[in-house]
Amino acid sequence: MLTPSYFFNVILLLGLVQGFVTSGLLFTASAKPQLPHKLLASLLFLLSLTGLTNYLQEAGLYAAVWQIRRALDLMPTNLVMAFGPLIYLQIPFQTEPVN
Repeated sequence: MLTPSYFFNVILLLGLVQGFVTSGLLFTASAKPQLPHKLLASLLFLLSLTGLTNYLQEAGLYAAVWQIRRALDLMPTNLVMAFGPLIYLQIPFQTEPVN
């Protein structure tokens, strides 16, 4: 039966896949590396990583699989403090004119 929790998990998983794919494309697709693209890719990757931990906890995989729990315990996943500086750096680099 489709419950609201299941629907939320599906939407969250689709957003995670889109975030990881978009950040990977932004980080690698440019022929000439540009700092705004790298900053935006870093921001998307960190947001997706934070969403991944939320998904694993909602789906019950965090407590059920010890390898996932060990990997997430070793990895800094609560990276909310990194969002502010990335956004602060993204805006000036995105709005300044290209020479």
